[in-house]
Amino acid sequence: MFKVDHWILLVSIVLFAALLQTSTGYGFSIIGTPFLFLLSPAQSAVQINIILSLCISVFMIYKIRHEVDTPLLGRLILGSLLGQLLFKKISQRVFQIFTYVILLFTGLYLVITSL
Repeated sequence: MFKVDHWILLVSIVLFAALLQTSTGYGFSIIGTPFLFLLSPAQSAVQINIILSLCISVFMIYKIRHEVDTPLLGRLILGSLLGQLLFKKISQRVFQIFTYVILLFTGLYLVITSL
C-alpha cells in the first residue's frame, strides 16, 4: 500500500499529466506512465494510466462534442471492433507479419511520394 508521500507524488504526477493533456490534447500517457512506473509495478501503473486517461477523455469529449466528426467516429469504432475480432482469431506470428508488411509499404509510399 502507498504511504502518504507516495500519494502526494502520485497526485502530483497525475495533476501535471492531466494539465498537459487538457492544454495540448495529448501527453497524459507520455508524462504519466514513466513516472508511475517509479511508484508502482508496471502492470499496476499501466492500469492506473489507462483508467485515468479514459476518465480525462470522457470529460473532455463532453466539452468538444459539437466538434466531433460523427461519421469518422463511427468508422473508428467499427474498425476497432473488427480489429479486436481479427486480433483474437489470428495467430501472433501472422499478426506480426501483417504489421511488418503494412509498415514496409507505408514507409515505401512515404519515401516515393516525398521525391
